[in-house]
Amino acid sequence: MLATALVLLNLLPAAPLPSSTEPKDIQCQDSGQYIGGIDRSYALKIGGPRERKWEYSFATTGGQLGDVTMSGTYEIVNGLAVFTGKTNQNKEVRFALNFGFPGDRVQFNAFFPDSDRTLRYQREQYRQVKGNWQLAERLVLTMPRTLPEGDTWEVPFQGEHVLRDEAGKETSTKIDLKATYQGGMLQKPLDELAPAYLFPVVVNQRLGAAYPDPRLSRPNTGGYLRGFHPGLGGAVRAR
Repeated sequence: MLATALVLLNLLPAAPLPSSTEPKDIQCQDSGQYIGGIDRSYALKIGGPRERKWEYSFATTGGQLGDVTMSGTYEIVNGLAVFTGKTNQNKEVRFALNFGFPGDRVQFNAFFPDSDRTLRYQREQYRQVKGNWQLAERLVLTMPRTLPEGDTWEVPFQGEHVLRDEAGKETSTKIDLKATYQGGMLQKPLDELAPAYLFPVVVNQRLGAAYPDPRLSRPNTGGYLRGFHPGLGGAVRAR
C-alpha cells in the first residue's frame, strides 16, 4: 500500500504556497462515495475568504453508521483554519486545523513543511465554558522530511500535547518517540499520540507532506475528505 501511494503521489506537481501577505484562500469542494454492505456518501464544501462558510456531511444507508452534518463559518488565525458551527444534532462545535497545498489542492489536518528539514502538524479542539469557547486540546507534532525506504517507515516525532479542563487547569505532555509504519499503518509503539496512519506525499522527489489518515485509500470507507471526517466535531479524547 505504501509503495503504491508513493508511486501515485510522486505525480503531484509542485504548487507555490501563498505568501504571508496574501489572503489565505482555502475554498474547495469535494465528495466521495462507497458502495458496499452499507452505502456511504460524503461531501465537503468550503467557501471563499469573503463568505467564509463551510459544510461537511457523511450519510449511510438508513443512517446505520450515524449520519453527520456539520456547517458554520471559519476564520484563519495564526496559520490555522478555525471552524465553528453546529451539527445536525444541534451540537455546537469548534476546532482548528492546519492546512497546506501539496500539489494543486488544499489539504487540512496533516503534516506540512515547517522548514527545509521538517514537517509540522497542529490541531486544536475547543469546548464552551459559560458561553465562551476555550481551548480544550492542542496537539503539535514535527517529523523529519525523510522519505521512507521500502515498505517500512521509521519516523521520529517530537512535540507537545496540551489538555485543559473546564476549570482551566492545563496538563502538558512532551512527545519524543519513534514510530514504525508498514503499509501506512502504525506498528509500534501503540501510543495514542502517534498517528495511527501515515502516508507520504512526494512533491518534486521530496517529502512534501504526510497524511495521518487514509484519505487517499480506495475505497475510502471512512468519509475522509482533505482531512475532514465524521469525528472532527466529537468530544476531546480522555486520557
